[in-house]
Amino acid sequence: MAGCQTLTNDVGCEQASLNLFSEARHPLAPFKPTIHTPIDMLARAFARSARLTRPTIMRRGGGGAPEVNEPGGYLFNEKTRVKEEWESIYNWGMGGGFFLMAVALYYKPDTSVVSWATKEAEKSLKEKGVKLDFEKTA
Repeated sequence: MAGCQTLTNDVGCEQASLNLFSEARHPLAPFKPTIHTPIDMLARAFARSARLTRPTIMRRGGGGAPEVNEPGGYLFNEKTRVKEEWESIYNWGMGGGFFLMAVALYYKPDTSVVSWATKEAEKSLKEKGVKLDFEKTA
């Protein structure tokens, strides 16, 4: 009982021994990290990957796969395709518009800053008398 006396000031001996053992098991107790070896970590990783790759088991009842309505008819229930009167106008208009836009983008003027600065630099160098064409040496 001398050890019990030193552990407790005004609390009973049973209460002191209960506090000593219950602190480590309390959920709010400070976390005590454990040291894992590399083998332990590999074993945990393999166990986790094996657990994740297992096929899941259906826990609730089910009747299998849902029924599929197999395609067997015609698109929009049309046996022969009949063009509407607006379709040819639409197709020619869209095709012609794309063609004209492609031509316009191909022949658009060059408005980049780099090409403007290059032309200005060439003009100022010609005014200074610097040759821009280098002669080929054999």
